Amino acid sequence: MKASIIISDVISQDMLLTCVAALCNQTVPSNQYEVIFPDCGTITKEEKAVIESFEQQYPHFHVLRAPGKNRSAIINIAARQARGELLLFTESHCIAYRDWVRDYLKLFQEKKIPVAMGQFRTIPTDSWVGQAEEHQFKRVRKHLAMHGLDIFFFDFHNTAITKKCFFSMGGLAEDIPIMSEFELGANLHQNNIPIYRSESIVWHMNDSKLEAYARIVRAQAKDKSVMLRRRGKHFMNTYFPNSYYRILPLIKMFRIPYYFAVSFLRIIAKIGFLMTRFLRFQRASNYFFRSFAEYSHHQGMLQGLKP
Repeated sequence: MKASIIISDVISQDMLLTCVAALCNQTVPSNQYEVIFPDCGTITKEEKAVIESFEQQYPHFHVLRAPGKNRSAIINIAARQARGELLLFTESHCIAYRDWVRDYLKLFQEKKIPVAMGQFRTIPTDSWVGQAEEHQFKRVRKHLAMHGLDIFFFDFHNTAITKKCFFSMGGLAEDIPIMSEFELGANLHQNNIPIYRSESIVWHMNDSKLEAYARIVRAQAKDKSVMLRRRGKHFMNTYFPNSYYRILPLIKMFRIPYYFAVSFLRIIAKIGFLMTRFLRFQRASNYFFRSFAEYSHHQGMLQGLKP
């Protein structure tokens, strides 16, 4: 067994079954790789029925069930059980091309690298939430590049890492279920392990429901508060800089009124987005969506500061 694919399922955006089907039908012989789907308990009844059918059709595909485990914990279990020397990660709302596994195996064999991260191409959508989400994502990536933070940016949309390297970094931190791979990228940088930038591309869907998107943003921000307590301000300022840290004592002092204030502003931003979407003012809707995301982020950080 050469490679093990682990699917991260945060928001599938109705792409999970297409994602699994594409991964189970790679050009690499099925006896050379496996596909593991860690079930975090978020799949629908319809998806569950087809997933179980896939398990019967494809001997190299199996579902990992570990009730009660969060995303990071169950991915760590999947990595420990993986039979491949190379771990490939993708998200359940991504679609890999048929040579995806083959190209990563070739890359690691030729370059002798421990970790690589590919690219993704967003699937065009008529959804205004999807378009606003893509606009926001591009802003974030531009910010990372401007501040030199992209060299250690690491997520599971299109990533490969040797099993040896993954566990030499301690795997994923299980107390930060959503931000764990981002912290893994920072840990790689701290240990002078460069992330090779691959030309590999997967299709990526940006079309979350508005509140589902906000839930992930809040969860990421909450995880940052956990990292702040555990890793300290220097680590956070280096890898996840935010002006929020400078006024942390003040925020803690007025945490409850601040939380209600940002919650109110978040509602206003949501209403603004819905109205401008109805009126078809694209630029204005992008602005309100960005504000909605920022206030959702503040909510998550404040939730993470809760004693």
